[in-house]
Amino acid sequence: MIKAINLAIVTILVQIGCITAQKYDLFYLSMGSPVYSNLGNLDAAEVGATEMSNLFDELGAVDGLKVITDVSHPMTDKLINKSLNGLVKLIRKSRSSNPLVIFYYAGHGFTSGLSKGLYIPPTDFDIDNTKDYDYMDWLENTISPLQVKEFLDEQNLDYILMFDSCQEGELVDDQVLDSYVIDNLGLETLDTLMRQTYEILIAYNLMVGDNPVILSCEPGNIVSTEPYNFGNGTVDTAPLCRRAHIVLKRELVGESVSVKKFMQTLLNHELDPSTNSLFTAWKYGEKNDKTIGIIR
Repeated sequence: MIKAINLAIVTILVQIGCITAQKYDLFYLSMGSPVYSNLGNLDAAEVGATEMSNLFDELGAVDGLKVITDVSHPMTDKLINKSLNGLVKLIRKSRSSNPLVIFYYAGHGFTSGLSKGLYIPPTDFDIDNTKDYDYMDWLENTISPLQVKEFLDEQNLDYILMFDSCQEGELVDDQVLDSYVIDNLGLETLDTLMRQTYEILIAYNLMVGDNPVILSCEPGNIVSTEPYNFGNGTVDTAPLCRRAHIVLKRELVGESVSVKKFMQTLLNHELDPSTNSLFTAWKYGEKNDKTIGIIR
């Protein structure tokens, strides 16, 4: 009888351990860029960064950082790197064995050309200088979200990236070679190879991978803010922030929120038809479908 009881206790402890192992420890970096030297200011960016950090805290975050930039403390790639390193220090200090990072950015955003990449403008960015920009010019003069993804990949961390911005800009037609050249010079193979190369580049810029990356809109589109009341008055709000608040404070309140459930609910257009349909190239996989937390 004693052996049977001991076996039952061990079984329960193992099961509890399995359940515990399926829950993430949530950490966040919430960044808002509301003030610019040469672009229109965005009050909604500060609202987004503030309200999302509040949401993450309510969701049970272990720790996190909120960063609001201005002309004196500008948005730069160095600031993003410094903030990411600061977050990693918090994670290491907590000794968490199962961390999940949620990175949120609200502010202006651009896209360009055939690559369909998102580019975050620094605080002093001047759009008038971009008329003759090529792919490398955009990379050199703006902030690429890829640096966030690659940093977290190097740290071997699971994450959700959320970019609450426009992807304003003209997209180039995807025909690589002129049809006359293809037909008359027999360059179908070269054209196919170039297309495949661009497809790889686009997948790279859309940050396809195991971890979700969510964008406020598809490349080439502009985001509109919508009024929303977080409980202390109505303010203009970017779509990702607005939708996340509806998901966690209305749709899933009191429920155990997993990565899959959060993503599926967030991406459902019927959740909030008045805002832009969000965009992601992420496909659900079992790898990281663990509980994030519960908002009571």
